[in-house]
Amino acid sequence: MTKEIKYEDLIGTFEQKQAIVKEFNLMDDGFFSEVMKDKSACEYILREITGIYDLKVMNVKTQYSIRNLNTHSVTLDVLAEDSKSKIYNIEVQKPNNDYHPKRIRYYQSNIDISYLEKGVKYENLPDIYLIYITAFDIFKLNDNYYSIKRTVNGYDKEVPNGIHEIYLNTAVKTDRPITPLMEYFKNTDMNISHFGALSDRIKQIKHTEEGVNAMSDAVRNFAKKYAADINADLTLQLKETEEKMKKEKQILESEKQVLETQKQSAIEKSEKLIKKMREMGMSDEQIKEITDN
Repeated sequence: MTKEIKYEDLIGTFEQKQAIVKEFNLMDDGFFSEVMKDKSACEYILREITGIYDLKVMNVKTQYSIRNLNTHSVTLDVLAEDSKSKIYNIEVQKPNNDYHPKRIRYYQSNIDISYLEKGVKYENLPDIYLIYITAFDIFKLNDNYYSIKRTVNGYDKEVPNGIHEIYLNTAVKTDRPITPLMEYFKNTDMNISHFGALSDRIKQIKHTEEGVNAMSDAVRNFAKKYAADINADLTLQLKETEEKMKKEKQILESEKQVLETQKQSAIEKSEKLIKKMREMGMSDEQIKEITDN
């Protein structure tokens, strides 16, 4: 977008809200999530990125939260499932302020856990496509499409673990077929119509009153949810800190008790030694001389 969008900007007449909504592009979290609620638009993007042109999206979740009690929770931009039970996670990322490959690794582990019920064999884990679209060239190799495969070192053998990682960006122009779509992510004009169901969805959101109002509501809800997620994470961190301090206090109390026991034991041993020396006929001066040394 060309300017910062404020919460209060999305409250007003249709024309005022439409002027704001027109500024959004597919690299904006809230807008991207609203677009992807449409299965046909999501399907179009996934087909173009994966090259699986018979892919059929059956279910889409946007801004999908996976809550973890004792570890970092995650919110996924898009989580979709196709007719063959394959899973697709799509993330858009504008700022380069994180270690992105490890972020994707963590997202993948959370998705796997959420799809593997107790007692189910690991072979039943669905294939997962991790699609990460950034506004910068993540690997700095002057390309806009990177497909990651895990292979056996020294052999042309792929590890069949069902994980497919695809990194794309809008920063580099190449002659790859995916480049026009990446340009559209950056310049999401509602008058551009050659991206099939995706263009239809963009026009519906940016041009119709229903779409503009839905987008305005979505952004407000996104802001509220983001604030709630931050609050939940802070509450969890506070709880974890309190539990940690409680455990540390218990450890200190335990160590203090051990020291007190050792001290008492040393006193008792000293008293027994002094008593024994007196029984042997030693004077207090002799005992003092020995114990002082």
